[in-house]
Amino acid sequence: MENRNVLNWRSWSIIRKAQVIGALGGAGITVLANIGVSLLLQAAGRDPLSPLLVYVQDLTLWPG
Repeated sequence: MENRNVLNWRSWSIIRKAQVIGALGGAGITVLANIGVSLLLQAAGRDPLSPLLVYVQDLTLWPG
């Protein structure tokens, strides 16, 4: 049988809403951070800081 209250945002508890918002926010921040570091790597080229930027990019990809 189908439970129609599962898809109804108003019937969710505040904890469930916070979990959904936190998960979506964390995923969005991870994606934006990864794009930003990728752009920094492209701009830096073969700079002496490139290995550090690659390490930072690995850190941003780790939560995903």
